[in-house]
Amino acid sequence: MNTTSPAPAADPAGSFADLGLPDVLLRALSEVGYESPSPIQAATIPPLLAG
Repeated sequence: MNTTSPAPAADPAGSFADLGLPDVLLRALSEVGYESPSPIQAATIPPLLAG
């Protein structure tokens, strides 16, 4: 029988600030309780900001 281990989860970015979000968005995220981006947010926000 062949078994495989699940792939390790991607490490999220350390913080939303690491993604280059403007201060106004960082404050809004903090106010609603978001502490760190999910892996998909970490992967997609930088290219979206770059255009």
